[in-house]
Amino acid sequence: MEIYLSQAYVLGLFSESGRRLAGVEERMARARMEAESVGTDLSGLLLEVAARETSLLEARRGCAAGTLQIGEGNAALAALHQRLATMRLRADEIKEKMVRVGRHDPGYRHMRRERARLLTSLEDSAAETEALQGEIEGHRGGVKKSEGEMKGRSDELKTLRARLDDLQAKLPPPGLFVDLFESRVGVAHCNLYLDEDVAAWRGEIGQGIEVLAELHRDLNAGKYRVDRNSDYLGGRTSATGDAMYAAAALGQWELAQELFELVCEPDLYFHHIFEIFRCWCLGLFVSGRKADLRDLLAEHQFSDGVRDGYSRCFKGLVEGDQEGIEAALRDLARHEWNLRALSGTRRSGGVVSLGGVGLSRLALREGLGCGVVADTIPGILIA
Repeated sequence: MEIYLSQAYVLGLFSESGRRLAGVEERMARARMEAESVGTDLSGLLLEVAARETSLLEARRGCAAGTLQIGEGNAALAALHQRLATMRLRADEIKEKMVRVGRHDPGYRHMRRERARLLTSLEDSAAETEALQGEIEGHRGGVKKSEGEMKGRSDELKTLRARLDDLQAKLPPPGLFVDLFESRVGVAHCNLYLDEDVAAWRGEIGQGIEVLAELHRDLNAGKYRVDRNSDYLGGRTSATGDAMYAAAALGQWELAQELFELVCEPDLYFHHIFEIFRCWCLGLFVSGRKADLRDLLAEHQFSDGVRDGYSRCFKGLVEGDQEGIEAALRDLARHEWNLRALSGTRRSGGVVSLGGVGLSRLALREGLGCGVVADTIPGILIA
């Protein structure tokens, strides 16, 4: 499908997006009002939950350490019993031999001394055994105490988490932040096409970026349950990638890097997911980690579709290939347009390709100025 933009088409999108934005802003305003009452309580409760989790972890570690010491003590006790049994057997063998040979035998005195030494060792070992058994019983008592503490702390934590769930339910849902970002961006794009007011577009896009940044700051602060909101972590949503490339489109490289560090954690480096892939590509480039970027691009060099467009763009940026960047941008814009055309209420987000504009601005920064290769990459945003 070829890219087709016209005033009539964009006016239709603008009307649709404007209504959607008004509805989303109203929902967000209500959600923020409801959340005002839980801000302080939530912060305190998060600290209390963290403290209880640390306390429970310490109890579990104490229990595990005690269990390990019991196992080691039992092993030592078994070895000691084996040694005692060997010494008793040897002492009995010597006694039988002493009876058999009699007192007048030349070796009798030597056997008596050896048996006396064994009996003394048995007495000492018996004391050692008793001490070791006492240590093991002490560890058992410690483990039993730790298990009791674990149960109590686990019950406390369960109660706190139930309260936390109630408070978190009053927060604006993460999806509402995404809807607000996409709605604002869609309206901004339509306004730009109709009025060509770049300053207004930059202001509206900046507001949209702040919405996504707020969401990710709250996610990192633990305000939302990770297990229930994992779809918003690590750059999985297209809105997160759009926000990062929007920062690049504004020429705010430090903001793009800040978003990368805020969103893309090394533990969530699932780059085979496209949205995460494009976030890491941009983040690695603006962070100056070009060697890591080359490794990532090499792994995806045989991709197709929109991923191929991004991969070839960054390959051109790394290698200084202006023609390669222009060709890749053209394909990228076309693929993104086709995806947006099927996205229903999100179609207005395709009027401007934030990825295309962001990459064009990067190329310009690198001295690889590209011409206008698609209607969705407006020249007025790149100059």
